[in-house]
Amino acid sequence: MSNLKSTRVPTPLLYFFWGVSGLAVQSCAGPVTPLGAVNSLLPPNDSVDTPTTPIEIRGLAHQTPKIRLSPERQMFHEKSNFTIHIQDAFWRKSDVTLLSDAHLEQIRNWISDPAHLTVYYDGIDITESFFLQSETKWNNTKNEIDINYGNLYLSPGSGHRIRIDYASPNGSISSKDYGQPFCITSADDPISGESLSSFNISPGILRAIQLNSSKNNFNPSLLAALIAQESGFNPKAVSWAKAVGLTQMTPIAEAEIIGRFPEWPRYPNFNSRSAIGMKSLILNRKANSTNEWRLNPTLSIRGGLEYVSILEEKWNDQKLNDFISEFPGNPEVHRSQLVLASYNSGMTRVKRALKRKGERWLEDRSLTAARHYVNNIMSLCYHQKDNSKE
Repeated sequence: MSNLKSTRVPTPLLYFFWGVSGLAVQSCAGPVTPLGAVNSLLPPNDSVDTPTTPIEIRGLAHQTPKIRLSPERQMFHEKSNFTIHIQDAFWRKSDVTLLSDAHLEQIRNWISDPAHLTVYYDGIDITESFFLQSETKWNNTKNEIDINYGNLYLSPGSGHRIRIDYASPNGSISSKDYGQPFCITSADDPISGESLSSFNISPGILRAIQLNSSKNNFNPSLLAALIAQESGFNPKAVSWAKAVGLTQMTPIAEAEIIGRFPEWPRYPNFNSRSAIGMKSLILNRKANSTNEWRLNPTLSIRGGLEYVSILEEKWNDQKLNDFISEFPGNPEVHRSQLVLASYNSGMTRVKRALKRKGERWLEDRSLTAARHYVNNIMSLCYHQKDNSKE
């Protein structure tokens, strides 16, 4: 790769994102975003100014440029190496592989002009600050311009509307929205990729996830992401709310599950103990995988899937389906989000938020924890998949 801008310029303008709105306020710099400081408080135009004087370069082409982003969609569960890839045939030389210094300089000058490439966050121009934190290179192998931002942190607690507009010297204009990750409960996405690499997962647990997901027609990647979010794959995990095991069954959820599987083992009066009392029994091995089903990895996985199935049954209402079908996007994604949010915060609270906010129900104040929860799981699930064909 040939460097166009090889030095990162440190700037005090860039801060990690905090808060619901996606903007923070600093006395000197003004509002800031995950991708840099605000350049303009005006919303973006529907089009970018087209250059009036094309740059004279051999290999001029008139195809519409393509914008590709990596990762393909936003990542919430960890920082990502965010890069904008622009394939513009205008810059390509058909008779050579390597570009001259003069040619590279022309590309650098063009790309660095906000009139030609603009980055928007929540409708606000942040291009100047974005470039201060980025490196721009020409990729000889793929004949594309790569603008690498590096470690991008996007809070799972907020929506992030990110858009890139690019105007080619040939007059063509392209735009790309940076979409949010998604998964659906009924898919058959394999457990793979690097998004779970930070967890210490035993092969037995992975086999149990795959086997039981297949039996229940449930997305194995989504189940793995749920367990990662719930317990970090710790079969002995106990939360302050007395949720226990891999799938973190609360006493209320446990009562529903045991009604369907009364033969499963239960430690005497386990639910009546405090969270500290539960942990003490587990540490002393009095409560274990043989006498308490929630501490048995396989039964915990089966119980978690059963509870998801109960929630899906409760949400399977024709009026609700008709209501959701009016929302933009895939109704299956919306239903999967509703089930996950209910698993975390309870169905009653989610229904109230849905009634108050409609399609923006997940932004409701009462679902702050559920919003983090759902977005993290969707991110963990999506980024396990091979999305190269999207």
